[in-house]
Amino acid sequence: MACMQCGRGTNCTNGACVPNPIPDSGVLTPLPNGSACTSTSTCEGNCIGETQFGQPSGYPGGYCTSQCGGTQACSAGSICITDTVFGQSVSACRGTCTGAGTGQGSCRTGYVCALAPTPGALVGYCRPNCNNGNLAMCSTGSCQMNGYCQ
Repeated sequence: MACMQCGRGTNCTNGACVPNPIPDSGVLTPLPNGSACTSTSTCEGNCIGETQFGQPSGYPGGYCTSQCGGTQACSAGSICITDTVFGQSVSACRGTCTGAGTGQGSCRTGYVCALAPTPGALVGYCRPNCNNGNLAMCSTGSCQMNGYCQ
């Protein structure tokens, strides 16, 4: 059966969302924004999987993220970034990094450390290298060889 995206604390098994087994410690610690993931149930928010509907998403190893904006703040170690996705403005928490504008910086392989567009922000955030394609592509402008959108 086809799998669906399940909510936090559940995973897709045989086409249905079922509760995750509780680890031996009895506590499931969700992965922070920016972490690699294979399932939303492992993240503090959502997981952008390495593949979406059987196609590469452009997010190598997956990417934990959560919604933000208004009264929804991001957790420690992440920043709220607003992007245009398929013509829609979307605000999501992205993992922060060091080395903004220098390439990979402290991000995982396949990601670049981009300078946060927030006025006065002196922090970077991990975004997929735009050369990965699909969801990682630039919403406006063009993708540069160094993995940044211009």
